[in-house]
Amino acid sequence: MIQTIPASSDIITVPCSYDQDFYNSYRVYKVRDWINPSCLDFKSVSRLPESVGFFQLNPSLINIRSLSDNDNGMFFLEGHPKWLVFYKLAKRNCPKAMKAIEELLSQGHTKFDAWYQLSRNGTAINILKENIDKINWEALHANPYAMEILNLYPDKINTRWLSYNQSDAALDFLEKHQEQIDWKGLSSNTNPRAIKLLEANQDLIFWEFLTYNSSAIGLLKNNLDKLITTGCWLGISSNVNAVDIMKDNLDKLWWCAVSRNPGAIQLLEANPDKIAWGQLSLNPNPNAAALLESNQDKIYWPALTTNSVIFGYDYEFLRKRMNATIRNELMEVFYRYENIEHLKELQLWDGIHVGFSP
Repeated sequence: MIQTIPASSDIITVPCSYDQDFYNSYRVYKVRDWINPSCLDFKSVSRLPESVGFFQLNPSLINIRSLSDNDNGMFFLEGHPKWLVFYKLAKRNCPKAMKAIEELLSQGHTKFDAWYQLSRNGTAINILKENIDKINWEALHANPYAMEILNLYPDKINTRWLSYNQSDAALDFLEKHQEQIDWKGLSSNTNPRAIKLLEANQDLIFWEFLTYNSSAIGLLKNNLDKLITTGCWLGISSNVNAVDIMKDNLDKLWWCAVSRNPGAIQLLEANPDKIAWGQLSLNPNPNAAALLESNQDKIYWPALTTNSVIFGYDYEFLRKRMNATIRNELMEVFYRYENIEHLKELQLWDGIHVGFSP
């Protein structure tokens, strides 16, 4: 049973002039017109950052526990510690979530058990510095700011784990200790400096891992003969930047992976008979929404309801906001003498009044 917040709950106060709340940054999204909200699972929707504006209008549909999975969930949860799920909050790249965790720890709570998640989280680096004894050192190696702590505790450094870390600080260390690099991890590393190390040590590359690397397309194109396993082509099919390679190797692709690949929409449009619609329902590229809209009978709704593409920009609201806030300022800039003269030079000004539609 889905746990919801009653509409009368004091967690949300929606002003009567909500439609005129032009400075509400969450208001810019709405559920796409072709999607029937009754088809959605609001436990999943509550995890989507774009959902906040929708739930301001529909607070009774919120799933409380799922809000801790939402990067914007603190909009609702702030000031309500009993509704916080800390092992979920510990994953969020959200300063307000970190503030809530800091407040919990300052109150002496001893049952906080999300140190693995927190150790991976770059937003939590200051909390970790204050709680060195609680750090999960393996997880810390995935933290983009890990070296701020690891440089102070060099005996904790594990280069196998660090080889996956994409930060420049991690690459500083790896470049100085190349004999300790884990090449499987480095083959997955998207930092351009990692790619240079791989180019200089191609005999050490793990090619199946490299095929997933979105920064290694040039290296992959020059070594297609190395992609000899089906696992390699699963990686290519999943790689957002590998579409050019895919186009020339359609018979080798894993179309389930291609269907979920946000970089492959044009390829899917050209090969609709290859689409795995359940996987396309998970594709986060907003352009996937057009394909789904045209094939609603093929949508896998349990998957789509977890996907942020169910939301699109509320252009009507954005137009109203522009007219109410910056329209006059834009017109003043547009009609400056020097701008008009420049348009005349470009033969783009015909003397007809140009304005902004109300």
